[in-house]
Amino acid sequence: MLKREEIRIRDPFILPDRNSGYYYMYGTTALEQDCIRAGDTFSVYRTSDLENFEDPKVVFRGSDIGFWADHDFWAPEVHFYNGKYYLFGSCKADRKCRGTHIFVCNTPDGVFVPVSEKPITPDDWECLDGTLWVEDKTPYIVFSHEWLQIKDGEVWAMPLLPDLSAPAEKPFLLFHASDNPFVTERETAIMLPTDRSCFARTESSA
Repeated sequence: MLKREEIRIRDPFILPDRNSGYYYMYGTTALEQDCIRAGDTFSVYRTSDLENFEDPKVVFRGSDIGFWADHDFWAPEVHFYNGKYYLFGSCKADRKCRGTHIFVCNTPDGVFVPVSEKPITPDDWECLDGTLWVEDKTPYIVFSHEWLQIKDGEVWAMPLLPDLSAPAEKPFLLFHASDNPFVTERETAIMLPTDRSCFARTESSA
């Protein structure tokens, strides 16, 4: 068992799983290194109290299946949708754009498999940090178009097929990083990044 303070992880995402009664924590990490390094794996820590965690378990390793990406496996998050668990994770390969790939499993800590051969995000865009949002029974991926490619980072949404295996329609822009009135020196800034999105339904929007 690991104490909370013993865990080194970036981009943590915690899934409270009603089916098992446990919490599952995913994030950017590498099990084989003393330092945090994003390799070609996604892992999970299971806990019942958010204080004591079981040793991490690899839920996907790209080299096991000849996956298209081989490094920078970043910011995984898992959502329970239509009776299955879907992992959204950022991946990268040399000479290919970073993209969000979607994986599926029947349990939150089993072996996840890709739902498609290529990332769900556009092939020629540098993208990361995809998340799932369901509106009026339609699933969407919301993701960042990286500032590294376009300078003024963007957040986009895209409707997906019910099994999340492919886009249902073209993506549409939600906002630019520069749209935020609290961003200072917008006109001269070297970088205007957008990053991981998080949604919460307010009482007024319910």
